[in-house]
Amino acid sequence: MKLMSHPISRGPRYFGLLAATLFALALSEPRTVSAASVPGSQSSGSGNSTSVQRHPDPVAASVDDAIAHYSDGNFEMAERLLTTLAATESLPRSVRTLVLFNRGAARLQLNRFEAAITDFEDAARLDFPKPAQLFLAKGVAWEYLDRPDMAAEAFVDALSADPNDPVVQAKIRDFFNKP
Repeated sequence: MKLMSHPISRGPRYFGLLAATLFALALSEPRTVSAASVPGSQSSGSGNSTSVQRHPDPVAASVDDAIAHYSDGNFEMAERLLTTLAATESLPRSVRTLVLFNRGAARLQLNRFEAAITDFEDAARLDFPKPAQLFLAKGVAWEYLDRPDMAAEAFVDALSADPNDPVVQAKIRDFFNKP
């Protein structure tokens, strides 16, 4: 999967791309296996085996599935998978935080803004590793709910968390300089 380091736009889709990037970074310790050991795979015939990334555990595989569905625009399925993961009692705190943020990003895409805000707040309580991005996503949700007061508060929190983030700076400029 190709990870994007810069947003294509400043709309809600950006937050999902960021979320996918964070997931991949947090959970990307797959083992490499040769194509010959993967059922149904074919080698090139040149004697070289093709490397295939496989996660050693089902949680990481579910995360990969959720990211793939999100990337394909299937936000409903991504939300469903992430909801199942969030209900997993043995989920490590750091992974649960990312699951909640990602589910919030999927819900943002599905126009389920109140649910997205709840997920972002839950992720914040679990010490989400990128607070500026979390506050930015929360602010976007508040903006869509036509709550500029709450959006402004979230955007200021994002700027406080990372005053040098160019995406945060751009959103602050756009939000506070509206006609």
